[in-house]
Amino acid sequence: MSAYPNPTTDPDMDHFTGVNSKRLVAFFIDTIAIILLITVTVVLTFFIGLIFLPMIALGISFTYRAYYLTKHSATPGMRLLGMQIRYENGQTLDGKTAMLHTGGFLLSCALPILQLVSIVLMLLDEKNRGLTDHILGTCAVKTYND
Repeated sequence: MSAYPNPTTDPDMDHFTGVNSKRLVAFFIDTIAIILLITVTVVLTFFIGLIFLPMIALGISFTYRAYYLTKHSATPGMRLLGMQIRYENGQTLDGKTAMLHTGGFLLSCALPILQLVSIVLMLLDEKNRGLTDHILGTCAVKTYND
């Protein structure tokens, strides 16, 4: 994919339809995976990890999301649902942008007003881009196995 399509100029391209619902389901899938990783970590530390639970949870969440966005331009939940985060020119994310995207996402989760702005942008933007996507020039698109 050389660039993600513009639905107003190329209506035959259906890369954006249903992306918001896919993002939501992928979020829950990834959250379950992260909770399982946190649980394993706490158990392996003989529950001493409970003292540092917020830092452990943040570290695991950031690492999980940034790693998979760097490697596949999608978390396992996104891949399961057939979608990726791409640059505006259609390329997959590099490590720096994957970490910035993850940081922006986690910041939005931490500050409800930013999360609300992001949700409104996703609902109003023709390419379903959230706040972090707007800032970084990225977009969630459906992927196809050609």
